[in-house]
Amino acid sequence: FGEPCRYSTGRTAAMSITAPELLAVALVASLGPWVWIACRQEPTASAWSAPAVDDESPFARLRGVSTDFQQHLSGGLWWLAILIVLAVLVLHEYVEERPDFFFTVVLSYSMCFLTSCVVLFAAWLRVGKPNDVSPGLLAMFFLSGGCLGVLFALVFEMIEDVAWSRLSPHCNMNVMPTTPECSALSATMWILTPGLIEETGKALWLFFRFRRSVDQLPGRCCLGIFPAGHSYDCGCWYKLAPTPYHVVLCALASGAGFECLENIKYVFMNTNAVQMLGTQHGSDLVTIAEMRALTSGLHMVWTGIIGWGLARRLFLPADQRPSLLCVVLPSVVMHGLYDFSLSALSWVGKSEKLGIVSEEAGTDYALLFFLFLVVSSCGSCCMLAKLTGLRFCGSRSCCCAPGFWEARFPFAKVQSHPPYVGYAVRAREIREPLISS
Repeated sequence: FGEPCRYSTGRTAAMSITAPELLAVALVASLGPWVWIACRQEPTASAWSAPAVDDESPFARLRGVSTDFQQHLSGGLWWLAILIVLAVLVLHEYVEERPDFFFTVVLSYSMCFLTSCVVLFAAWLRVGKPNDVSPGLLAMFFLSGGCLGVLFALVFEMIEDVAWSRLSPHCNMNVMPTTPECSALSATMWILTPGLIEETGKALWLFFRFRRSVDQLPGRCCLGIFPAGHSYDCGCWYKLAPTPYHVVLCALASGAGFECLENIKYVFMNTNAVQMLGTQHGSDLVTIAEMRALTSGLHMVWTGIIGWGLARRLFLPADQRPSLLCVVLPSVVMHGLYDFSLSALSWVGKSEKLGIVSEEAGTDYALLFFLFLVVSSCGSCCMLAKLTGLRFCGSRSCCCAPGFWEARFPFAKVQSHPPYVGYAVRAREIREPLISS
């Protein structure tokens, strides 16, 4: 994030379609899933449509599943093995390209993962492990946010970027003269393009794949065509989130996956730094990787905020549940404003040289854009840290503090029994017979 959206692949084909049509395609693709989630009210439609915890019957969980399917729904450790193997295979490709600079390539590649993986591992140790969040579940959402999210963003950001450039050739995400009108227009473009599309690509899978309990799993999928009751059919798509910690941590994992693949793209693919190894610019690869490592983490934060909102929807009483707009919009706006402010700052100097804005006015604009940058980045981090337990006064604690959900919502009990417990066990817990005489 933070760099102009320039894509060469697919631009030639896109030129044969009018700009309004391209824009409509991209907006429908990024807004359509949220409209579908908001409109579908069946409990099996998505995680968002699950009934409130205070509306759920204590005898609702009557569906039985096999032991293998239970393990699959919780996230198998094989997903972690798959993630490690894929990461090693990609590293091998770059090492094969420049084997004489093995340690430089490995160091740069490792820094693409360093920040996100350290933060995610620390969060899992503090609140994931005590609440039985499987590392395999995090690995699976890491891959969803990385592979599916990046693919979604590449396709529709390219389409929307072409549309904006053709609709407004003198003011878009790549051409940003520092004027009030262009700044407002380009900020809107940044919010609707990387803000909306990337946050959709990262968070969508949480809503479509998660269910709070087995009884909310659909029996069939794809318009009822295919069965979804086992790990070897469409049931492999779904995962269970029995606690808020599952939702928040998997949101962080999805953002981490997207962030790591984007780092690889900027470090190894968007530059010729690998080819320049051994020249006077040979240190560029490590320098770019270091810069990406230092600015990594914001994708995790923005998706984590959406995950926090989804957790509130799933685990709070009806009168405390948020609206979908309140859950998604803050991250979309903060993401878009962050990217906009970075690009806008780079255009202040250019606008001064072109005589578009005076030096004094340019300083004012630079301060304003820097304020946007700080609020959208540091503000987002502080917001998620506070939501997950960061406290400086009274009982001090760090972010992702153990029991942060119970501390914020003491009236909302976290589910203490597995979501796939059989009917006989569930009845025994509440001390009622299976069959009354």
